[in-house]
Amino acid sequence: MKKNLPLLILAFGMLTCPSLSWAQNVTSANITSVSADKQAAAVNVTLTGTLTTNNNGDFRQLRDLCCNMASLNLKSASCSTIPKNALHSRHKLKTLILPDRLSTIGTQAFFACDSLEALTIPANTSNIGASAFAQCKSITTLTIPQNSNLYNIGSYAFEGCESLSGIVNIPSKILVLRDGVFAGCKNLEGISLPENLQRIGANAFAECEKLSGEINLGRMITHIGASAFADCKSLSQISMPRGLQVLGDAAFMGCDKLSGNIVLPSNTIQIGKGAFMGCSSLESIVIPADVAEIKAATFAGCTGLRTINIYAKEPIPANATAFAGLDCSQIILSVPAGSEEAYKDAPVWKNFNIQVATSIDNAEALCNVSASVEDGHVWIKGLPQASAVKLYNIQGQLLESTLAEGTASFSLQNRGVYIVKVNGSSFKVQY
Repeated sequence: MKKNLPLLILAFGMLTCPSLSWAQNVTSANITSVSADKQAAAVNVTLTGTLTTNNNGDFRQLRDLCCNMASLNLKSASCSTIPKNALHSRHKLKTLILPDRLSTIGTQAFFACDSLEALTIPANTSNIGASAFAQCKSITTLTIPQNSNLYNIGSYAFEGCESLSGIVNIPSKILVLRDGVFAGCKNLEGISLPENLQRIGANAFAECEKLSGEINLGRMITHIGASAFADCKSLSQISMPRGLQVLGDAAFMGCDKLSGNIVLPSNTIQIGKGAFMGCSSLESIVIPADVAEIKAATFAGCTGLRTINIYAKEPIPANATAFAGLDCSQIILSVPAGSEEAYKDAPVWKNFNIQVATSIDNAEALCNVSASVEDGHVWIKGLPQASAVKLYNIQGQLLESTLAEGTASFSLQNRGVYIVKVNGSSFKVQY
C-alpha cells in the first residue's frame, strides 16, 4: 500500500508540542481556565488573577503545559509566593515580569531558564530562594530597586548567569551574602555592597572573571568565606572591611591582577589556606598581631610581593609552603622593635630580609588618624605604619594596647569617656 508521507508528518506534529506556527497571545485571570490546546500553543502569556500554587495549579500548568511560552507577564497578578521549581528549565522563556506584590521566590523557581534575557526584582520581594535563577545563562541585566525590601538572597541564587554584566547593587537590608550567589557570573563587571553587610559566603563571586576596579567591602564584614573571590582575574583592588575577623581558604586565590597594598585590620585572627595564592601582582601585605598562624600556601605564587609588615611581637607560626615559589631573601619583613632576633631564628621567617618596622609619627601622617565609637567599639582609622595604639579610661588606666596599621579597634565594656593615644597623639571618645 502506498503511504502518504505528508499526512504522516502532519499526524506526528499533532501528537507533539505545537510549533511557533500556532503562536498566540493568551490573556486570562488564570492559566488553569485556558484550554489545553491554547496552553500548548501560547507564546505570550499574561495572567491577572489570584494565582494558584497547588499540585495542578497555575504554576504547574505554566511549567508542564505551556511548552512554547516565550513571554510571561504576571505584573498585575495576585501572588505572594512563587513555589519552588515553578518554571524550572523553561528553555524558551525569554521575557519575565514578576508580580508587583510578590514576596517570595522559591528554590530553583526559574532554574535553567536559559533564554531569559533580563530580570527586575519587584520592590516588595523580600526573599529569593536558593538557586532561584541559577544557570539562567542569557540574563544580561539584573535590577534590584534601591527601596527594595529584599533581606535574603539564597545560596547560588544567580550562579552560572554567565551573560550577566554591568554593576549589581545589593540592597541595604541584606546582612549576609550567601554561598555562591554570583559564582560563575563571568561577565559581571562590578558589585555595590551595603555598608552594613556582615558576612560574604563561600564562592560568592568565584570565577567572576570580569569583576574589576576597586571593590569596597564596607565596614562591618567579619567573615569572608572560602573561595569568595577566587579566580576573579580582573580584580585589581580591594578595601578590606575594618571588622574582618576571618578570611577563608582560597578567598582571593588566582586574582593575579590584585595589586598594591593589602592591609588586614587588627581584628583579623584567621587567614585561610591559599587565601592569596597566585596573586602575582600583590606588592605588600600588612599582617596584624592577633593572626594565629600563616597556613599552607597562603601567599604561594605571590611573586610580586616586596614587603610584609607584621605586628606580632612573637613570630606567628608559618607553614613551610606559606610562601612557596617566592625568593624570600628579596622580600623585606618589617617586625616590631625588639623582635628581630626571634624572627631571625623562626622557621620560614628567617628566610626573609628582616628589618625593624619604623613608626611614622610625624604630624602629616597623624593628621589622617581619627577615633570614633560605633556598635560598642572604638574604631581608630588612618593609622600610619607601626602605630602604637593605646586605650585608657578617664582615670588614666591603660586598658588595652596594640601595634597596628590602617585600622584598629577595641571593645568597650562600660559607658563613659575614654582616651585613645596613637604615637603620642590623644583622642577623647565617649561611649
